[in-house]
Amino acid sequence: MKGTLGVKRTITYWAVLREFGHEPLQFYWFRSVVRLYYNGMLKSNSETLSRMLKADLRIHSRDPSCFTSLVLDAFQGLRHCDSLVQAVRQGTSIFI
Repeated sequence: MKGTLGVKRTITYWAVLREFGHEPLQFYWFRSVVRLYYNGMLKSNSETLSRMLKADLRIHSRDPSCFTSLVLDAFQGLRHCDSLVQAVRQGTSIFI
């Protein structure tokens, strides 16, 4: 890919992928985690799971190790970061 673009070999892998319209593998993994866990918890019929997610949403500003804080931190640098953060804070489904 670097040869096709005509760039130096020292250019980072993620920059080359972006030029071709692809995301690094970590992005696809992260997207799967969000879809499976976060959206799955929102749509679950389990009262316990629903309460756990709501509690985690309330404590995310005080506890940087909770699930919500980690997800919000991971959104930084993604396209439409602000709308993703707002969706989590409102407790609505996320579509990446």
